[in-house]
Amino acid sequence: MRNLITYIIRYHFTILFLIIEVLSIIIVIQYNQFQNSKFYNFSHVVSGAIYKNTYNIKEYLKLKSINNELIKENEKMINELELKNSIINNIPDSIIDTSITPQYKYIQAKVVNNSTNKRFNYITINKGSFHSLEPEMAVVSNSILVGVINNVSDKYSSVISILNPKLRISAKIKKNNYFGSLYWAGKNVQTCVLSEIPHHVNIEIGDTIITSGHSAIFPEGILIGFVSDYEIKEGNFYHIKVKLAHDLKNITNVMAIKNNFKEEQLKLERFNSND
Repeated sequence: MRNLITYIIRYHFTILFLIIEVLSIIIVIQYNQFQNSKFYNFSHVVSGAIYKNTYNIKEYLKLKSINNELIKENEKMINELELKNSIINNIPDSIIDTSITPQYKYIQAKVVNNSTNKRFNYITINKGSFHSLEPEMAVVSNSILVGVINNVSDKYSSVISILNPKLRISAKIKKNNYFGSLYWAGKNVQTCVLSEIPHHVNIEIGDTIITSGHSAIFPEGILIGFVSDYEIKEGNFYHIKVKLAHDLKNITNVMAIKNNFKEEQLKLERFNSND
């Protein structure tokens, strides 16, 4: 309190001047129509700008929650579509049985860590066993292949990136269904290699490369990339360079794909391998 009184005494002329100045302005505005209208026009412009910026800030802060809602809706729609496809493909004569389990379940997740500049690259996502994720589940982003889940904890999973030479994927040329093995050669982060395609197959620059579906992990038809170059190597087979359709440095949201029939398929395949 003493400091306040001391401050007022020290600057009382300045304070008095400011009070008189403000009162003068109020009187001028109050009793002069021209100045009054100008002041109110100016105040409306200022208040309008403040309201607009405040609204924009509020909308910006809502973007994260809106984005999360859209991701959840997208996951729901994909799973509903998968269920409808399962019904159509498995029930003859249009008999609908809603108890049918769709082959694939899609679970959305967010990337929390990602490497692209190492020899063996991995991605960490914020979903784990608590969310029904498990090893050997495919991971995609915007319907484009990203990798395969390697290990899981309760709330997180590590993903073997497609930019990892440990990962080999059965892939095919979309236009003619010839399939081979796709892998990363450990060099260009935008390019993988597709091998085991016979030299007599018709190939052109720009051909689309997708998953073949010849595994219990990847559904058929997931986009991988496009042919950027090719040559004959290793005898009678092509060495095909595939430009990835997705920049792995720029992924934030992904979908993990669970094959509900995976164990049944693997059990049958193990039985056949023992013959």
